[in-house]
Amino acid sequence: NYFQIYQYQIDVEVLIKKTIKGKSKIIRKRITNRALIRQYFWKCVRQYRDVFGSHFQIVFDDFENAFTRERWKFRDEETFKMGGNTRNETIYVTATEGKLFHFDIASQDVTQRSLSTLLANTIFTQRARYAPADDEIDEREFVEKWLLCRSSIYFITREQQLLSNPELCGPVIAPGVRAWLGAYSSVKTLENSNYALAFGLVNSLFYELDMDLITFYYNVVKQVGLHRGDQQSFEEVLKRSKKLAMNSSQRKDLQSHLKGVRVKTNEAILQRDDRFVLVERHGVFEDVLNYSPSTYQMPDGKLMVEVYHHLGRRLQQALLL
Repeated sequence: NYFQIYQYQIDVEVLIKKTIKGKSKIIRKRITNRALIRQYFWKCVRQYRDVFGSHFQIVFDDFENAFTRERWKFRDEETFKMGGNTRNETIYVTATEGKLFHFDIASQDVTQRSLSTLLANTIFTQRARYAPADDEIDEREFVEKWLLCRSSIYFITREQQLLSNPELCGPVIAPGVRAWLGAYSSVKTLENSNYALAFGLVNSLFYELDMDLITFYYNVVKQVGLHRGDQQSFEEVLKRSKKLAMNSSQRKDLQSHLKGVRVKTNEAILQRDDRFVLVERHGVFEDVLNYSPSTYQMPDGKLMVEVYHHLGRRLQQALLL
C-alpha cells in the first residue's frame, strides 16, 4: 500500500504601503526570496493552525510545493493574511489544491513519480529547514544545530566545542578551508531501471573566513577585476566615512556576487518576551533589502539601530546594508 498525499501550490505576496513626496502608494508583489517564503509560510501555518494542523504533518520545499497526508480545511483555494516584518508590510499566503497522489517513486505515472521524487528529496532535511517562532525554543535549538547545502545536511560545531576539539568539523585542507562531513538523500535509478531512495555520507569543502561581509565582498569584486583599489585604501574609507550607502545597482551587484554564501553572526537580534538579546545565527546570504538598520523597524516599532545601541553595540556602517 502506498501513502496518499495531498500536494498544494503556495504563493506568497507582500503589500507595501509607502509615502513618496507626501503621497501614499501601495505596492503588491510576489515574493521570490526562498528565505522569506519559508519564514512566512511557516508563520502562516502556525497562525492558522485550525486550517493546516500541526507543522509536523507538512513538508514544504521552501518555494511553491507543500505536501501533507491530511487535507487542509478549505476547498480549491484560500488566501491568508498576516503582518510582515515591518509595520508597512502585509503578507498574503495563497494555498491552492494541487494533486492527490500516492507516494511511489517507481510509479509509471510521470506526474506521480515526479511529485514522489520531490517529496522524497525534500523530507530528509525538512525539520532542519523549518522556520520556528521565537517561543519555539526546542525547535529553534534543533534548527540551529544544522547547516544545509543543496540536498545535504551538516552538523554545526560551536566555537566552544572547536576550542576543545578542532577536528570535530573535519580536517583543515588548506588555510581557511575545512572539509565537513554531511549526510544526503536522493532518488537513484538502479541497474534494473527500478528506483530507490538512497542515503549516504558526503564530504564538502567550506571556506571559513574570519571576515565581515563587506570586506569579503570587496575582496570578491577585486578578485574578479571590478575594483582596482588596494585593501588598505578600502579599509581607510570605511574608517573615515560612517555614512556610506548603496544605490539600487550596487545592491544588485552585491546580491549577485554573494548569493548562496554561508554566513555566521554572534550578534543577531532575538526578541524574548519584552526584551531583545543577541544570539548566534548561521545562515545563507539571500538578498539585500531596500532599507538599512537606521530605517528598518522591529515588530515593536523600534529602529534596528536603536535596538543595537541599547544592547551596547554601535553599528559601524548603519547605512551600508
